[in-house]
Amino acid sequence: MSSAFSTHEVKVLKRSTDAENVKPIPDDKIYEVYEIDKCMEWIASKNAKNVALQFPDNMLCDAAKVALCVEEKLGRKVYILGDTTYG
Repeated sequence: MSSAFSTHEVKVLKRSTDAENVKPIPDDKIYEVYEIDKCMEWIASKNAKNVALQFPDNMLCDAAKVALCVEEKLGRKVYILGDTTYG
């Protein structure tokens, strides 16, 4: 099945990531790099009750830290999508 909103499954399964060159963002830069305050404004503008974050493969190493920052500001659980076929 082909769609303008997804990558063909064969391409996804054959794709490799360059995990050796992935470096987590330092804790003191997470808010700036991931624009947490801007994200919070967007979440508030949508009056979102459930929040899930999706990251491309090369940013998954920061996913838990980012989710915890958003949870702290939001005051409720934030979920991370484990779908690494992003893109």
